[in-house]
Amino acid sequence: MKLISLILITLFSIATLQDSKLNLICQKWRLFGLKECDKANSLIRESRASTLVINRDGTYERNIPDMYRTKGEWHFNSDSSKLMFMILERQGKGMEPRSLEPKFDSIVKLTRDTLIYCSSNFNYKQKKLEYTNWYFVKEQ
Repeated sequence: MKLISLILITLFSIATLQDSKLNLICQKWRLFGLKECDKANSLIRESRASTLVINRDGTYERNIPDMYRTKGEWHFNSDSSKLMFMILERQGKGMEPRSLEPKFDSIVKLTRDTLIYCSSNFNYKQKKLEYTNWYFVKEQ
């Protein structure tokens, strides 16, 4: 009986944590900076600051004013420590989802007003993995 209670409490705790992260992440974010690999931090000019809208229904939209717009689906990994973005539409044109293994971005920080995540890409020319940290603040 104690084992069943412990399992139920653990499952409830995990579900509560995931719901809590869902409540934190589902909002409109504004990119204010990024850090690529070994380069210095880069601030984003306000006129080119992209927005990222993450919705509870598993959809998202990323927009750089007058330049670039994507829409797609997102989700957490099993322990809600990473994000995956799948682009389904670019510049208003539909795209086929890729059949590659999904790529998850690590959540570095997630609070009521801050989202920082780290994405990785393989640089084939230099034959190494490169990282970019994306810094967002909650859009008011």
